[in-house]
This record gives sequence, structure tokens and C-alpha cells, in this order.
Amino acid sequence: MDSIYQEIKNNLKKAYGRIPVKGLPRISRLNTLTEDRRFNITDCSGNTIMVGHKLDKAENSNRELVEESTSFEKHSENISEELRFKALVLKAGIAVSMEKIDIAKEILSQVRQISLDDKSRLELTNEFKRASDIEKSLL
Repeated sequence: MDSIYQEIKNNLKKAYGRIPVKGLPRISRLNTLTEDRRFNITDCSGNTIMVGHKLDKAENSNRELVEESTSFEKHSENISEELRFKALVLKAGIAVSMEKIDIAKEILSQVRQISLDDKSRLELTNEFKRASDIEKSLL
């Protein structure tokens, strides 16, 4: 869906010198709703086409997890570095499953910057392995 949307936007920009979002013709933004992802295209005559696809349960769950982890980060001032590490590794895994490779790389960069003592590193052995596996999958 993202590639279709981007291609249409690029073609509109080539044709009109800008991406028309008001007036005619126009394209709406790509919306992710509870059950589907979609955008609308309206031609010069006012005819509107809705382009979209239904989200399966896995896509919906992943989207919700990303939203929750983003919310978690907003309130993460008082959490331990260990919990922050676990949350970021989880978020990186979600980003990979959603094929958001650049986001996953950025998150893994944040993971590498977390300073942990030896005891914490030992307790987070599984999370370190998961982070390593995610990094290897991005190569």
C-alpha cells in the first residue's frame, strides 16, 4: 500500500509540480484505521476513488504494539535502563515484522547506547540475543 501511495504522489507531483491535497484533483493522506489502510484520489471532474486494503489481525496487532510502545516512551523517564532496553528490543522486532527497516535500525542504535552493568547484561541475555538476531536479519 505504501509503495502504491508513494508512486501516485510522485506522479501527481510530476504532473502538477506539487502534491495536490486541496481542490481538484487531490489526494488524501494515507490513513490507517482499525480495520483498513486507505487513501482517496479525486480527479479534475470530482470523481473520487478510494484505494485501500483490509488489515489482517497480525497487522492490526503490530500497529497497536507500536502505538503502545511509543506511548511507553513518552512516559519512560522513571523506568530502569533494563526495562527501557527490553522495550526497545521489542519495538525493533515489531518494526522488522512491519518491514520498517529504517525504523528498526534507528531503534537498535538507541539500544546500543544504553549503558548497563554486568549484572543487568547477564539478566538480559535473551534480549541481547534477540537484538543481535534482529541486527543480523537487517544485513
